[in-house]
Amino acid sequence: MTLAVITLLALVMFFNVSEVSAATTVDTDSVVNSSDIVKNHIESKKTVPTTLTVNNEQVTSEQYLYLLTSTVTNINNNNNNAVTVKTVAKAPNPSENLKSGNLYKSEYLNLAYSITKFINTNGRLPNFIDTSKGKMNPDNMIYTYSRIISFYKTNNRLPNFVSIAPWNKPSGEGLTTPVATTPSTPTPNESNVPSTGTTVDIDSVVKSSDTVKNYVESKKAVPSTITVAGKNLTIEQYLYLLTSSVTNINNNNKNTITIKSINKAPNPNENVWSGSLSKSEYIKLAYSINKFINTNGRLPNFISTSLGNMRPENMIYTYSKITAFYKTNNRLPNTVSVTPWNKSSGEGLYTPDASIQAKIDAIGYKEAIYGRAQGNSDPYRMEIIGWGDCWASSLWLYNKLSAAGVSVRTVRASSSSYPLHQWVQINTGNGWVNWNYIKYSSKHIGAIGSGYWVAKTYLA
Repeated sequence: MTLAVITLLALVMFFNVSEVSAATTVDTDSVVNSSDIVKNHIESKKTVPTTLTVNNEQVTSEQYLYLLTSTVTNINNNNNNAVTVKTVAKAPNPSENLKSGNLYKSEYLNLAYSITKFINTNGRLPNFIDTSKGKMNPDNMIYTYSRIISFYKTNNRLPNFVSIAPWNKPSGEGLTTPVATTPSTPTPNESNVPSTGTTVDIDSVVKSSDTVKNYVESKKAVPSTITVAGKNLTIEQYLYLLTSSVTNINNNNKNTITIKSINKAPNPNENVWSGSLSKSEYIKLAYSINKFINTNGRLPNFISTSLGNMRPENMIYTYSKITAFYKTNNRLPNTVSVTPWNKSSGEGLYTPDASIQAKIDAIGYKEAIYGRAQGNSDPYRMEIIGWGDCWASSLWLYNKLSAAGVSVRTVRASSSSYPLHQWVQINTGNGWVNWNYIKYSSKHIGAIGSGYWVAKTYLA
C-alpha cells in the first residue's frame, strides 16, 4: 500500500469520526443519554468539553447546545422527532451578568426556543441570552440544559425549575472563570426572551390579539408562542397579558404589564356549554385568572363561569376575541360568546354553511318586526296581530328554524326572578348557542339568570 493511499484512508477515517454532515440527525434518547456525561465533565473539570460523542457522532459543544435546547422543546411537546445536527459557529464575544436563583419551567422552555431560533437564524451561538436573573453566557447555557436533560433521564419528566449561578462564581462550583472580554452590545435577536421585570404596553397586546384569534380559528389550536412588541412569549404568559389588559382597559388604566414566568396548567379540563358571558362576568373572571396566576405561578386547570368550567385554551381564545373587538371598536364588548373547546374537531370554531346562515339571518330579521307584550303566547296569532310574549316569539322561531333544517330548542329559566321566561337556542355545529336577539334588533330578549332547562328540541 502506497503512502498516498495510507494518507487518503487516514483522512477518510478522520472525517468519518470528527465531521457530521448537515443531513445527520440525532434522536432524543441519544441526547438524553449523553447529558449527564457533559454535566459531570463540567462539574469535575470546571470547563465545557470542546467536543463530545452523541450516538457515535462527534459534535462540537456549540452543536451540542443546539441539540440540548431542541430536545428540551421536543420533550415538552411530546415530539419524538430526531434533531438535525447543524453547523454552528462559536459566539464571537460571549458575556454574562447573572445572579444566582431559579429558572422555572415556563422560562427555561421559552429560553430554549429562543436559543434554537437564534442559532437557526444566525448560524452561531448568541453572546448571551436574557433571563430573569440576568444575562447568561453560552457555557452556562450548556451546563444548565445538560442538567435539565440529566434530570429528565433520571426522573422521566422535566424539572419544575433549574437552579443557576454565575459562571465565574469564585467557588467554582461546577463552573469555570471565563476569559475576560469586553461585553458586547446586545442585538434584538439576542434578547428574545424578556426577563420577569420586562413590561409590555396595552396597545401592543391589543395589536396582537386578532393574530391569536385568527390562528385559533384557522388552526383549531392555540399557538405555542406569540410575539408581542418584539418579545417572544409563551401562550401562558400571553393569557396573563390578555386578562391584565382587559382589566386595565375597563379601569382606564394605561400602566404597562409586567411579564411573569408562568407554568402550564398541570391537568386542564372543561365542562362548559355554549352561551354568552356578560361584560361584568368576563371582567370578574379576568381578575380571578390573574389572581390565581400571581398566587400559584401557573395557569389554572379551569375557571368556573356561569356556563360551566372553562379550560385555559378556551380562556386564551375568549380573551383574544374580547381584545380583538376592542381593537376594532375602541370599546369592550357587552358580551362574548363561548362554546365548548374541542381541539380535535375544532368545535366552537366552526362556521356554518353560508346558505344555512342566510336562512337563519332571514328568520332573525323577520322575527324582529314583531312587538313584545304580554297577553299573547300563540306564535300563529303573533303573525296576525304583530306582537306576542316570549313564548310566542320563541315558538315562532322554533317553528321557522326547524322548518329550515336548523337544530333548535326552546329553553326556560331555572334560576331567575322570571321562571316562566322562554327563549331559543340553535346548534349549527358549534354546540348549543343562545339565539342572538341583539344581532337582529329583536324586541324580545334571550337568556335570563344563570341556568335553564330544555323544554322542546328539534335536531336537524
